[in-house]
Amino acid sequence: MLMFMSSIEPNIGKNRPCFIYHILANQSILSEINRKDYRIAERFEIYYKGIENGCVGSTDFKKRIRNFKIDNQMRIK
Repeated sequence: MLMFMSSIEPNIGKNRPCFIYHILANQSILSEINRKDYRIAERFEIYYKGIENGCVGSTDFKKRIRNFKIDNQMRIK
């Protein structure tokens, strides 16, 4: 994700909209996970002269808490 943010993101969507989708689930803890492929999230980003995020947000409180705990454990490591 760091490579994307530092090398790719600054150069996309300058002159026309660009959609990024199938974002990794572990980079999208607030988004709903794809039912057919657990590796990706129901999230997309629209780039056009700035960044706009979009997703199907998770409404399952227990899943959100679990995802936050997993994310925090990874940060500690």
